[in-house]
Amino acid sequence: MNINNEDLNAINLRFLMLAKTCAQTDPNRAVIQFNLNRKEVDDIAKMSLEQIKNLSNCGRIFINLPSAIA
Repeated sequence: MNINNEDLNAINLRFLMLAKTCAQTDPNRAVIQFNLNRKEVDDIAKMSLEQIKNLSNCGRIFINLPSAIA
């Protein structure tokens, strides 16, 4: 499967927006559900939409599958 930058950016944006919402409402759940550490959850919760958009366009994928799934 070949993924282009537009697809990657869209996946990242969705992941980061979901992670931000969860981080703001239930940080402990965000740690588990998104396989993030507490600092990452705190940082994402504080990010503006513009910061999230910029981060989503970095060219790297953010989804981090737990080792039990990967």
